[in-house]
Amino acid sequence: MMQQKTLSSRAGAELILLATIRGGCVVANRLALNEVPVFTTVAFRVAGAGLVLWAIVAMQGLPLPRKSGVRAAFLVMGALNSAVPFTLITWGQLAVPLGLAAIVNASTAVFGVVIAALPPRALAGFALIAAGLLLIDARLLQRKDSA
Repeated sequence: MMQQKTLSSRAGAELILLATIRGGCVVANRLALNEVPVFTTVAFRVAGAGLVLWAIVAMQGLPLPRKSGVRAAFLVMGALNSAVPFTLITWGQLAVPLGLAAIVNASTAVFGVVIAALPPRALAGFALIAAGLLLIDARLLQRKDSA
C-alpha cells in the first residue's frame, strides 16, 4: 500500500470541519460544566455519540458482532479512545481558560495529520521532546505548589 504524501482539497476541508466541531464541543462541555459534574457531561456526550453510531449501523443494515470477545474488544476500544480521553479533557477544562482548551482540542486533528506524515525516527524524536517538556512542566508545577 502506497502512503499518501499530499492532502487533497476535500481532506483539507474535512480536517477544518473536524477541528471546528472539536472546538465547538469544548465550548459545549464548558457550558455544561457550569451546571453538572464532569462524569455527567462525559456520559451524555458518549451516550449521544453511541446512539448516533447505533442509528448508522441500523440504517446501513450492518451485522452486529456475535462473539463476546469482539464485543469486549469494542468496549475496551471505546473506553480507551473515547470515554477516558473525553473525561480527562473535560476535567482539564475546569483548570484552563476556555479559549486555550478549544484551541488545543481543535488542533489535535491537525497534529494527527502532521504526526502521521513523520518518519519513525522523527516520530521518536518528537516523543522524546514531548516527554522532556512534560517532565520540565511537572517540575515547574511542583515548585509552584511548594512556594
